[in-house]
Amino acid sequence: MPTRPRKPTDPPEAERPGKEEEEPIEILAKLLSRLSSQVGYVITPPIRDAVLKHIEFVRLHERRVLCVFVDRSGVVSHRIIEVGEEYAQADLDRAGRYFVEEFAGLVLGEIRSRLVALMAQEKAAFDVLLRNAINLGTLYLNAEQDERRLVLEGTANIMKHPEFADMDTMRRLFETFEEKHHLVKLLDRCLDTSGVRVVIGSETDDPALGSLALVASPYQVDQRSAGVVGLLGPTRMEYQRAVALVDYISRLLSSLLTSPPH
Repeated sequence: MPTRPRKPTDPPEAERPGKEEEEPIEILAKLLSRLSSQVGYVITPPIRDAVLKHIEFVRLHERRVLCVFVDRSGVVSHRIIEVGEEYAQADLDRAGRYFVEEFAGLVLGEIRSRLVALMAQEKAAFDVLLRNAINLGTLYLNAEQDERRLVLEGTANIMKHPEFADMDTMRRLFETFEEKHHLVKLLDRCLDTSGVRVVIGSETDDPALGSLALVASPYQVDQRSAGVVGLLGPTRMEYQRAVALVDYISRLLSSLLTSPPH
């Protein structure tokens, strides 16, 4: 039976029921967790520092457009943007292709600067394709530029350790896991250092992390610090093994995300 073509109003692939294809950062977080029997995590760079691989715009409603952004590491981001005029799906498709042809391989911060420069050119007032691309891209970047993503895998491993057997301790810890923006802020400190860093939970301002230790290392995209990979586990974890594992995964991810020399 032939496959039904996707309609503009269909949900993106990542939101449909059924088996989903895992993203590279999810695979690496699971790998960290399984090899260490701790909680593995990966934090993506802010969208403004992400490198464009693919982008498409999907018409949802008269004034609502879904933007699907894929960065070089395979991370997929969705954002619904409110637009000031109605776009036909064909116009959105052309704008997406223009973006990929003109800006693939650039960080979004650089794309933003180029869009601002293009807006100042008279050509943008007369070229419908260029104007649409500028409008849609600017709306997306304004909404998304500081967004980050935290992937946690293996949180159930915490339950295996006796120091977390108390239900109240467990509840507070899982509440902290749910407050991902707080964890991102804490783990971002590791971006300021090179190599692997170990942080004892009691050194943080979160009592729920008091019995935990964090082993973290920044990973790089084209020699720039971008995100963080690491482990969360009890303070009595095997640090030598944890540090070696996190160091290896961060180097592996950095090498995968670095462009080959021309």
